[in-house]
Formats: sequence, structure tokens, C-alpha cells
Amino acid sequence: VDFSMIDDTKVTDETPIYGQTYESILRNPDVSIVQNSDVVVVPGNKNARLVPTFPKRLMVMLNRPDVSDVITWLPHGRSFIVRDPKKFEEDIYPRFFKPAKYKSFQRQLNLWKFLRINKGFDAGSYYHPLFLRGKPQLGKKMVLPKDEDTDRRSTNPNKIEPDFYSLAKVRPLPDL
Repeated sequence: VDFSMIDDTKVTDETPIYGQTYESILRNPDVSIVQNSDVVVVPGNKNARLVPTFPKRLMVMLNRPDVSDVITWLPHGRSFIVRDPKKFEEDIYPRFFKPAKYKSFQRQLNLWKFLRINKGFDAGSYYHPLFLRGKPQLGKKMVLPKDEDTDRRSTNPNKIEPDFYSLAKVRPLPDL
């Protein structure tokens, strides 16, 4: 689902947001012709956290140019990659989070429902529909699943990898 058309400055905890499926965007980029089956709603949340969440801290980290040689957004701004896991674990991660291993970082990504891309140009990168470069307020809509039986693997369960480069041609994200 793509939420890139949302005005990030107007996102609040309480209001719902509406996104459109990738397939429908690539099939018909005209936003005036959208069917109900192509729309996904993320409801408002009146119990928002005041403490910075993992996604918020991750967004701050990714927006810093001094760490971009180790962890960085990919050109389309819809996923990010850790280019040097060893340096990330030793130098970068402890600056933003409690010191921990790289596996702890991956566990947090899994808990927050980030998916890993396994094929193509973006192989090894992670994405979440509400985690987009230049739209930090969308992260307010990210919540930890409460169901303990939820599948926490970060690989894409459908085996269909998103084509963010084609999507970026139709709906580009702002540069930092």
C-alpha cells in the first residue's frame, strides 16, 4: 500500500489515513479513478505513545548524513539498507538505541512489521508502507501488533517483491 500522497504535516494520531495499493497505482496512475477495493484505511489511534518509538528513532537515524555510508535510504525513499552491519552494530546503533547486537535491530524490524526485500536491486533492504523518506509523521500510524501468534518473520510472505522504482516514477518522494 502506498501512502506517499498524504500531506505529512496534517497527519495526527487521531485521524485515519488512506492509502492505495501498488498494483492499482501502477495499473492506473490517475488518482481520480480509484476503486474502493484499491483503498486501505489506517485508523486513528487515541492511545498514541509519547515516548519516541523504534520507527521514530530509526527515521531520525536515517535522516542524518553522517551515517549514510553505513545505513541509508535507497534512491526511491521507500526502503533503506544497512550497508555495513558490523560498523552499524559497533558505531551507529549504540548512538541511537541501547547498545545491542545487529540481531536485536533485526528483531525490532520484525516486531514493527518491516519486510525484507530478497531479490533485485533492493535485495537486503527493509520497508514498511508507513515508513517513507521525507514523511516522518506517517510513522505515528505504526503500531506494534498485540497478537502473540503473529508471524514475525521479516521476509515478504507473498514472495512478490514491490517495484519501488516504477512506483517512484509515478509518485516520487521528497529528497532530504
